[in-house]
Amino acid sequence: GSEMCIRDSQNIFLVMAELETLAARLCATAMTDDERCRLEALHASGEALVAAAEVERYRSHNDRFHDAIYGGSHNGFLEETARSVRRRVAPFRRLQFDADRRIDRSQEEHGRVVAAILAGDGGAAAEAMGIHMRIVGRTVGDVSGGLADRKPRMGPVSYTHLTLPTILLV
Repeated sequence: GSEMCIRDSQNIFLVMAELETLAARLCATAMTDDERCRLEALHASGEALVAAAEVERYRSHNDRFHDAIYGGSHNGFLEETARSVRRRVAPFRRLQFDADRRIDRSQEEHGRVVAAILAGDGGAAAEAMGIHMRIVGRTVGDVSGGLADRKPRMGPVSYTHLTLPTILLV
């Protein structure tokens, strides 16, 4: 039933977040100068979509951005695994952009990931991506309803100390 569905999606999001975090960490040291330039340009191209509130086009931009992170890890198995997991979770992930001003915030979150990668700081890149993915999980939970209705909202939340399954239920 839906109970199983919720648990499955939490498990998948948890794995997805860890794969993305690992990929971002590896990008900081593995990316070539050319890949860094392309990532920076790709990220910059999202600004116009945000400014024009082009939600549909931002969805595909977001896919290209995350693909660039997988590829930049220079770990073929990680890239293949991340793509496979993303296919499972894509219908949920795409929902996040139905939230108000989500593309603005997504672009800002991506910016922190990019800045850390360009600085060669794997720890900061991993942290920024981990926060981004936890917010994605939370937003998807809010928009899809089922995941969000599990327990009442409690005041402000600090994302950094929560594991993904917790944040999906907040």
